[in-house]
Amino acid sequence: MTQHDAATRQAIDWVVRLGSGEATDADQHRFDTWLAQHPDHSAAWARVGHALDATLAPLRAGGNTGAAAQALRQALVKAPARRRFLRGSLALASLGAGGALVLSAGRWFDGRGSALATDTGERQRFALPDGSSVLLNARSRAVPDVSPASRGLRLERGAALVDAAAGRLPFLVRSGEARIASDGGQFMVSRDDERSLVAAIDRPLVATAPNGHAISLQAGSSAWLGVNGIDASDRDARSLAAWQRGVLEVGDQSLGQVIDALRPYRTGLLRVASRAARLRVMGLFPLDDTERALDMLAATLPIRVERYSRWLTLVEPRDEDAAT
Repeated sequence: MTQHDAATRQAIDWVVRLGSGEATDADQHRFDTWLAQHPDHSAAWARVGHALDATLAPLRAGGNTGAAAQALRQALVKAPARRRFLRGSLALASLGAGGALVLSAGRWFDGRGSALATDTGERQRFALPDGSSVLLNARSRAVPDVSPASRGLRLERGAALVDAAAGRLPFLVRSGEARIASDGGQFMVSRDDERSLVAAIDRPLVATAPNGHAISLQAGSSAWLGVNGIDASDRDARSLAAWQRGVLEVGDQSLGQVIDALRPYRTGLLRVASRAARLRVMGLFPLDDTERALDMLAATLPIRVERYSRWLTLVEPRDEDAAT
């Protein structure tokens, strides 16, 4: 058996154990340790979650939510059945291409440098040697670079709110190939797979996209930095950084974007059907109580939230909407 196959089988066993309803804190600790042991483990965890979602998607797309629920219940009744279900999902989903990490894990340390990292549902502030500080959002990771010759950090995952102290050198944040330089003040940088969002909160800064295009952002403004250049954002900088207070401020965004913002604060798989993901949302939602946030969304949108234990939550159009 190859290491890749072994990691996939181990990931399936972890889904079975953690989804059994009988997992203990010790089980969670052992899982966290396993996940951090090798990059193949996190990749396998992602593949299994993607396969599970792909297997249920055709049932949901057909509006047959009762069949989806029945299939899920049958798959989770007994450990052998769960393993067969998941391994069959792996075969059906053509998993060689991998996929995004859709099931939450523990801490995101990989042993490189003096990384700063946060866990699921955790925000933490770190003091830097130059007098600056950085507040990391949930499931974020950054590597500081502070020395007599430079000061700044590399954002590898998630979002960072930087309070840059004034100094001889600008404070430089690298987010992928994008660069953000500040002479002092507060600003926020958020990174996804394809681009970075920067928000100048109380002082101007200079943001440079991966293609070399640069912009001077004034206090209160924000912009997206991508491989094709700079795209303006109409979001107020302070509202983008509201997560520091445990609040998600939403102004005419898609439900899919809102779900993306809630995922780092939840343990388990949280998926939204594509038709529901296109709905527009406005409001304030609590990040530290995602169950309440989901209930608030269900109360104001034509959706329903199906919870299959704390390890799997599906957000679907309501029956009458799905049938149209």
